Amino acid sequence: MKTIIQKLQTISEKNPRFKDKPAYDKYFRQLSILSKIRDLQPLTQKIIDNMTFSFKIEDDVFYQKGIKKEKEQTILNAYKKGKKIHEIAEFLDLDIDFVKKIIEQNEQK
Repeated sequence: MKTIIQKLQTISEKNPRFKDKPAYDKYFRQLSILSKIRDLQPLTQKIIDNMTFSFKIEDDVFYQKGIKKEKEQTILNAYKKGKKIHEIAEFLDLDIDFVKKIIEQNEQK
């Protein structure tokens, strides 16, 4: 795994195509998926953390999807506990229309 990451880093430093962030991130997303399939995520993360380049996990599509899912679950939990829509939106610093949409989608299920 370390060799793959090092090769990817070397290629990215030498190839101008990798200056394009989406192309660069594509390969790290693929590596992340493969490491998950092989149950190597802890090792992969440890190696990436020790590398000299930076890979912002916040830019990862799966990370963003997880964050969105967590927000949706928090909205629903707060609503079920009796919080008002505007209170939820204010507390989570979200748009009130987004909060309404999540609640409405859940009620239709």
